[in-house]
Amino acid sequence: MKKILLFIVIATFIISCQKESSNPVKSDDDPYLNGNEKPENSYWPTSKGSWWKYEGAIAGQDMGHTTTCIDEQKIDDVYYASMRDVMKNQTDEYFIRVENNQYFVLGFGADYGVSKEYELCFLKPDEPIGTKWISSELYLNNMRNRYIFEVLDKLDTFVVRGKAYTDIILMAIETQSYHPYLQEWSRTSRYGMYFSKSVGWIKIDFGPSGMVELVDYSIK
Repeated sequence: MKKILLFIVIATFIISCQKESSNPVKSDDDPYLNGNEKPENSYWPTSKGSWWKYEGAIAGQDMGHTTTCIDEQKIDDVYYASMRDVMKNQTDEYFIRVENNQYFVLGFGADYGVSKEYELCFLKPDEPIGTKWISSELYLNNMRNRYIFEVLDKLDTFVVRGKAYTDIILMAIETQSYHPYLQEWSRTSRYGMYFSKSVGWIKIDFGPSGMVELVDYSIK
């Protein structure tokens, strides 16, 4: 469950989303090699040293953790922001980049090492409500997961634990697993994920199973 949540939790993309790109170049307007905008314009700021603290539980399991943007890292000739999640005694690392205002993630809980081949597109802020796209990940033993992303709503404000956040995108994320013997897909989970401009993700809602919410953060 943690691997699904932290980020896929986070939450994908159509094959055409996997196009090759040249390395971004730093400038005064775009100071990040990973392609992200300045923190105030980003739905997931990747300035080094920024951190987010989350609390909550899913299906009775404590999902409280802290995420920190560590640095930038070059993978397969492409620059990513290196993100580190610490949950109790467990540490996971994944990588984020932005291209044409589309947000990509790489390496959640991967058993196969980190390669751009396994990159997922999880957020497209410019797309209208109702837009959907699909992405998949291949695991060991040819096990495959896919993720169906949908822009569910766009809100001016949304309150989490008494704090109002602005410029919100609500994503619906459905995860499915493929059964090679049955040759069919089955849903494993569906949840809502709220992103706030200049902050990052602020809430994941699994309905009756629970939720994880932002309780504190610092954007550098």
